[in-house]
Amino acid sequence: MNFDDIKSAWNSEEDNSNIIVPVKIDSKKAALPVDKIRSNMRLEAIVQVAALMLMYFVPAYYHFGVVMTTAYYCVYGIAVAITAYYFIRFYFFYRRISNTELNSKDHIYAVYYDIKLNIEMYRSFTYALLMLALGLIITAVFFIPSADAAALSNKPITYLIMVMIVFTALIAIATEIALHRNYGRYLKAIKAILDEFREG
Repeated sequence: MNFDDIKSAWNSEEDNSNIIVPVKIDSKKAALPVDKIRSNMRLEAIVQVAALMLMYFVPAYYHFGVVMTTAYYCVYGIAVAITAYYFIRFYFFYRRISNTELNSKDHIYAVYYDIKLNIEMYRSFTYALLMLALGLIITAVFFIPSADAAALSNKPITYLIMVMIVFTALIAIATEIALHRNYGRYLKAIKAILDEFREG
């Protein structure tokens, strides 16, 4: 079969039902939730930096002793290092969703999974800081000589474990509420756009 035969066979093909027509992308629909997420990220970064700056002055405000001040600033230094690492990751995520053109299904999928990944990273960041806070509390209760610490150390160990469990549960609930309010509902809006592709 020569080229002319192939060409005529192609032209005579009448069944065009298998041709896939690209779905028109409404980039404004996808961009709105992404803009809301970016706005929330900017506000959250400002609040977290302000909180870290205020936390630096906690030992002076509460007149910690030398041992407690040293323990506090060791934990504070680790918290700053962890926060800096996650801030760098969040910054790159912020740049990616700022520069992505939401004009195709593949781009919207990429943004959707990027947001999901960063929600998980946000959880790990929160729980890493939570473990540091719990470590500092345990240090204060058992190893720092003071009237308050002595009073607390006389409590049964089960009481302290229960306090830690309740504290952890409250932080976990607050984290999930914040994630849903700042990211989750907008992620659902992007998911709804992606579902339209499947139906179309």
